[in-house]
Amino acid sequence: MRILMIPSFFQEKNRLTLGSFFLEQAIALQKEGHQVTICYADTYSVKYFRDFFHYEEKTQTTIEGVRILRDRVFCPLKHGLKGHKDSFYRVIDKLVQKECEKDSFDVIHAHCSMWAGYAAMKLSDKLQIPYVITEHSSGLKLDMDQLSEQEREQVALTYKKAAKVICVSSSLRKLVLPFRSEIEVVGNVVNDSLFQLPNNRKTSEHFCFFSLCHMYQADDMIRSKGIDLLLQAWKQIEKEYPQATLTIGGDGDAYPLVVQWIKELGLEGRVFLTGALSREETAAKMQECDCFVLPSRFETFGVVYIEAMACGKPVIAVKGTGPDDIVTPESGILLEKQDLQELIHAMRVMIRENAKYDRDVIRAHAVEHFGEKQIAAQLEKIYCSSR
Repeated sequence: MRILMIPSFFQEKNRLTLGSFFLEQAIALQKEGHQVTICYADTYSVKYFRDFFHYEEKTQTTIEGVRILRDRVFCPLKHGLKGHKDSFYRVIDKLVQKECEKDSFDVIHAHCSMWAGYAAMKLSDKLQIPYVITEHSSGLKLDMDQLSEQEREQVALTYKKAAKVICVSSSLRKLVLPFRSEIEVVGNVVNDSLFQLPNNRKTSEHFCFFSLCHMYQADDMIRSKGIDLLLQAWKQIEKEYPQATLTIGGDGDAYPLVVQWIKELGLEGRVFLTGALSREETAAKMQECDCFVLPSRFETFGVVYIEAMACGKPVIAVKGTGPDDIVTPESGILLEKQDLQELIHAMRVMIRENAKYDRDVIRAHAVEHFGEKQIAAQLEKIYCSSR
């Protein structure tokens, strides 16, 4: 099957992990014999006009068989998600006209309604090709509140005209239900060839917690990820278990704030910050740790949890959102809420009872539900039923 994939955000030269799950899903489909092309529009507002004029992204490239086409567009009226949906579409349309043969695709797959879904809808009308949308956006409700009535109607129309609508978790599905009653739930894919069980048994006696997230201040994302809560919990845990360690990966404009929190809590030298990690470095850190912990208040899915599980590692997450579809009692601990004392207790339990977690069982669960072949098969079924 010939698939045109349109992501709403995508990796950049200096942020190669951004939207990595889009690319990895495309690669998974490519491995199963499908032909996947990704088209993406880099949008720049006045605030980022310097970046627009110093554009360094490759406009054409191929990664593991997936063809990637992209171009830039200047959007002087862009503010967050507002004001650039038509510019975004024009770039996608231009790329398809210029670089792709007529009747090149069987289906269009947009990731996020704003504004890849809009571009997919317009292109679908023009080419008479069905489109599906996978919704990922954790800020969907907030974003909708910030849109004009006309823009909200446009999002509703985007969902309505899609052949199929997919959400990455049951919790996100509830947010989209007011717009569309029939919604499939298909999780993100884990690169199970990269994220594997470690080759060797751990030799260090130190119990290692690992956490990873994009550190952004927009919409107070860094606090929603619970990094401030994790550091407060660590202040108690490291007193009780001085041989334990905590490593936190990730980068972004909130990185200095995390450093500040560490200083304020007197944890300098007792928390290790790695900064940005490549996919290979992330896999290595997952394999080295004993437990992955990220007490996010809200996750639409949580790819990092299945990556840790694919490496056989138990996880600590918060109940009520995306991790509900991922974490079982055999693979980790789900906190009832984002609560300091609950988190401290879960970390204690994880140190004391870590041996009860079967690494092979944890990995098997991750691969069975979110492995490349499994997710590709689910999507193929949806594509076929949309035609």
